[in-house]
Amino acid sequence: MTSTGTSSSNGRTMKILVERVIMNDNSATSSSLNTTIPDHWDVPKNSSSSTSSPTTVVIPPEKFKDPWIGVNHDKSVLDGMSMMKDFLFNSPSIPSDEELPQLKPNWDKLMNPSESSDEYQVTWIGHSTFLIQYRGVNIITDPVFSERCSPSQYFGPKRIKPIPFPDISKLPKIHFVIISHNHYDHLDEHAFKEIQKHHDPIFLLPFKMKYKWMMKHYSNSDAEKEKLVDLDWWKETTFKVTAENQTVSNLSFVCLPAQHWSSRTGFDRNHVLWGSWGFKFDYTDGNENVTRSFWHAGDTGYK
Repeated sequence: MTSTGTSSSNGRTMKILVERVIMNDNSATSSSLNTTIPDHWDVPKNSSSSTSSPTTVVIPPEKFKDPWIGVNHDKSVLDGMSMMKDFLFNSPSIPSDEELPQLKPNWDKLMNPSESSDEYQVTWIGHSTFLIQYRGVNIITDPVFSERCSPSQYFGPKRIKPIPFPDISKLPKIHFVIISHNHYDHLDEHAFKEIQKHHDPIFLLPFKMKYKWMMKHYSNSDAEKEKLVDLDWWKETTFKVTAENQTVSNLSFVCLPAQHWSSRTGFDRNHVLWGSWGFKFDYTDGNENVTRSFWHAGDTGYK
């Protein structure tokens, strides 16, 4: 599977070709037998999957769970009311522009990042949204561009600073998008659709996060499978990135554990997985094999 795009670098346009070359598939889509049930799969004890044998194909769960002992993210109605009370009456004061100044984007650097193998460029856009630029590849994490992190733009938490990039179409060509989980401050449906429309990147998603509204953008199932890649914890996929007919990097992504939970409505708690992401660039610099690694935490408790 391949994807193409262009990146501007040092005043010239470079055509980027992305090809998925290694797929460590989830057991849900793999034809191979899998007899190990991961600890984070919420499988009932009386399920046939929980007593798998060497001839059993493990069926993916309807829900997931945080596997660490003593970790419980379930909230009662009273917990919700207490959180709402704190939100309404005990919310922290918003810092002034002098206390928390906002830097204006340097568009020249954004559109013309360094080609040096020793330099990568990271721009913090806000909260968990970062633009990582390295070796001609542009990766954005948890892109949130809406004014409110909510199902509606008429209510819910509102950003305290204006978005520095109001027009998603004006961003440097986005090649990959990483989503850590489905909470509204990390998965912005409007931004997701705008990035699909203007950049057509590859999306790396936690397992079972392929929502219908994501898939509607693609004309056929092959395009959807190419552009929406959902992975279970510890599953990995690798892409070969070439520019001007030369291999620039092998770029690998792995979905990693996180102590968190998922929900977008009151009825879908932990129906899709959450996670953090590790990704690394492998390339040759002269006679030297080089690896440059990154980690996007999303929301997680670190132990």
